[in-house]
Amino acid sequence: AIANNGTVYSGSNGKALLYAVTAPGRARVVHDCVGHDVKAIAIAPADQGGAVFSICNHYAGSFKGLRPPKALGKVTISKSSSRPKAAKPGKGRLIRIKTGGVAELMLKNDKTHFVSLALDETGMPLVGTGSEGQVFGVDDNHVERLLADTDERQVGSLMTTGKTPYFVSSDPVVLHPITGIGGADAIWTC
Repeated sequence: AIANNGTVYSGSNGKALLYAVTAPGRARVVHDCVGHDVKAIAIAPADQGGAVFSICNHYAGSFKGLRPPKALGKVTISKSSSRPKAAKPGKGRLIRIKTGGVAELMLKNDKTHFVSLALDETGMPLVGTGSEGQVFGVDDNHVERLLADTDERQVGSLMTTGKTPYFVSSDPVVLHPITGIGGADAIWTC
């Protein structure tokens, strides 16, 4: 993600570090999310404070066996080969870093990890879950709202701006148009 001042924000996989890159060869750790990955980053517009939001995840199991081993030469697959089992859901965190560099935990979910992040037109962060097919929003007072609950497993993409806002869920893939967004009592239907 690129901030208005040209700073590039990037996350790491394996140690969940959020970096700010200000020039070629000049990077610094902005926040240690204490987990396994920084999955997504979004930056609020300058007129909305310019805060940096990131979703970070911690996974319970090992990633061993999820990728095929490096092999030299020809690879053969036998009938006894089996697909790896799906990993258990992780734990998701939404972090906000204000322009002064102060990091705060905005949202925590110990039942599922987060896979998508977007800001709505007011700057409110929305996160899509990785195992329950849900979309959550959280306001400045850390009030968490379930905005959508789908039959699919995960919400892989959120597009909240533009002429036709939508989100995409998967297993199976479904595009859900957002037909209305209201106040605190509003409900999205899927």
